[in-house]
Amino acid sequence: MSKISIVGVEGSGKTTLMAAFGEKYEVADEAGYFVTADNQQTFDKVKMLVARMRRGEWPGATEKGSVSDLGWTLWRQSKGANAKVCSLSFLDYGGEIYRLAFGTHSEEERKPFVAQIRALRHHIETSDAILLLINLKDVISGDLTSEKTREMLWVSRSIFDLARAGKRKPHLALAFSQTDLYRETLEASGGTEGAYRKYLPFIQSPYPDMRLLTLAAVDRTTVDSEGREIPSPDFHSAGLDGLMSWLASVARERAVRRKIRLFLVSALVTVALAALAGVGFCVQKMRERDAPSWRSEAVQPSSISSQQSSRVKCEAC
Repeated sequence: MSKISIVGVEGSGKTTLMAAFGEKYEVADEAGYFVTADNQQTFDKVKMLVARMRRGEWPGATEKGSVSDLGWTLWRQSKGANAKVCSLSFLDYGGEIYRLAFGTHSEEERKPFVAQIRALRHHIETSDAILLLINLKDVISGDLTSEKTREMLWVSRSIFDLARAGKRKPHLALAFSQTDLYRETLEASGGTEGAYRKYLPFIQSPYPDMRLLTLAAVDRTTVDSEGREIPSPDFHSAGLDGLMSWLASVARERAVRRKIRLFLVSALVTVALAALAGVGFCVQKMRERDAPSWRSEAVQPSSISSQQSSRVKCEAC
């Protein structure tokens, strides 16, 4: 079963997306897709986050050093039966762990988080598909004189580089989050692909065929008494259908690859066994053909001895 990981630095919207995704696909969509939590940790966290968002609270940032592999199983209903499609992992690491894993930091800074960093890198290396979240606000209004902005860009590219360096050659996708706040900017940039070229050339150049998605986990907000923008209690999510479509297509393609690989392995084993059987048959035939000559050669010494014995007897006479 395919393993698909959703990653991103702090502020990219991983936690908000996770909550919205878990709520929306708790019930099967029109195509029959739905998700179930793999463990109580995932179930509890999604329920808690959604409840807070419906009360007008944003999810807090994941604490530095905190690690959660929040897992789901993606299913599809078909003809009254449920079939597993793939496993999903939201790598809810503290955003700083991504920076420590891929950014320029000293060994002293990394030392307290070595285990988390290794786990994150291993997760990326062993995934069949990687979805990287980038907050559109960070790239549109990002100040390249800011070390944090530059590091965010470097880390984002490095995640893809690590994923592609391994043997698995995973599917890659990039999703802009908070796109509901920047629709006009997106349109002025020529849509999602135009924004990708314009704002992320550092990633677009080595990865020109990237699958691009736009997401708004909370597409409706209101303002609280202090003038802060908060989730509206009746918010919806935009772009999740496109995300689900990508997830399903990756799972299908991976399943086809596995079937082809199994077929090729089976065919090679069959050919190898047939070849061994053929060699064994040929060796047996050769032995049967050469057997008389072996017996003849074995008799010749005794024949010579008999001739010599007769000659001695004659001479004696």
